[in-house]
Amino acid sequence: MKYFALRVLFCLFALTVPLAQEAWGQEIIPLLRCVRLQPEPNTLDVFFGYYSSYPTTVHIDFDKNFFYPGEENRNQPTDFLPGMHENVFVATYQAAIFQPKLTWVILGRSVTAKSDVRLSCDPPVGRQAWNPTTTYGFNEVVSHNGFLWISPLRVNFSPFLNINHEPGLPLNAGWWSLYAPKGVPGELGPKGDKGDRGDSGLSVLAQVEPAGNNCAYGGAKLTDSGGIRFVCNGAPGKDGPQGIQGPTGPAGPGTSTNASQAYTLPRGGMLTITDSRVTPNSMITVQYVGDSFGCSPAVVAQVQQGRFTVRGIANKQVRYVVFN
Repeated sequence: MKYFALRVLFCLFALTVPLAQEAWGQEIIPLLRCVRLQPEPNTLDVFFGYYSSYPTTVHIDFDKNFFYPGEENRNQPTDFLPGMHENVFVATYQAAIFQPKLTWVILGRSVTAKSDVRLSCDPPVGRQAWNPTTTYGFNEVVSHNGFLWISPLRVNFSPFLNINHEPGLPLNAGWWSLYAPKGVPGELGPKGDKGDRGDSGLSVLAQVEPAGNNCAYGGAKLTDSGGIRFVCNGAPGKDGPQGIQGPTGPAGPGTSTNASQAYTLPRGGMLTITDSRVTPNSMITVQYVGDSFGCSPAVVAQVQQGRFTVRGIANKQVRYVVFN
C-alpha cells in the first residue's frame, strides 16, 4: 500500500512539472521600436509594440497595463494577440528635465523610452568632417580625429541646438557622443597586377634666352613634356657707392718718360689709350689735370701690349706717365 501511494505521488509530480513550466513561460513583453523628435512642438513620438507567448488573445486592464510618469493611459492596447507585433501604437510626451523618460508596464514587465540618438527612428545626417565655423543640429554625425561623433537627440533644451563645440573634449561630452571608434587597420591586401608601361618621358632641355619679349633682361628657356617655361633674370641693380681711395704707393723703379697729353674721360668714365711704349710689364701712373680729385682718383684698369684702360670721373681730363 505504501509503495502504491509513493508511485501515485511520483506520477502526479511528473505531470505537474511540464504544466508549471508551460505556464511560467507564457508572458507579454512590451517592446520599444524607436523614438522620433518633433522639433516644432518639442516632443518625442515613441513607437511601441509587444510580444505575447500566449496561444490566444489575452485581455489586460489598465491597472496592470499602464504608463508612468504622467498619464497612465496613452493609447496602449488592452487586448494582446499571440506573437510579435511592432509599431502597434504611438505615445507622445514632452521630454524635459522633470520628465526625461516614459515607461510602459505590462504585468510587471517594462520598457523605457528616452531622448537618445541610439533609439532614433531616423538615421543620422552625415556632415563630413567637423568644422568649428559650422553650426550643427540634432542627430547629425561628423568625423573628427579618426572617430565619428553624433549630436544629441534631446528636447529638454531648445529645438535648435546650433552646436559648434569640438567633439572629443571632456567639457563637450554633453554635446557629442561617440558614434563609431577609430577602426583597426586592415590586413595588407594582395599585390596588384603589373601596370602597362608608360610613355617615354622627355628630359628637360635648357637653353639661353636672350633679352627680349620673353625675358626683358635675358634668362633661360626650359622645354619638357609639359611645354615651354622661362626663367628670367632680374633687373640690374644700381651701382654701389665709390670706395675710399687707398694711400699713394712709393715710386717704382724704371725709366720715366715725359707726361702725356691731356685726355678727356668719356661719359662712362672709362677710356682705352693706345701707346706703343706700353707693355704688359709697364707701370703707369694717371692723374687729373689741374685737380687731384682725391675722393675718386683716376686708376689704370687694364694693361695690354700697346694700350691700357683708364677709369675715373667722366668729363675730367687726365695725364699719364709710363715707366718701363
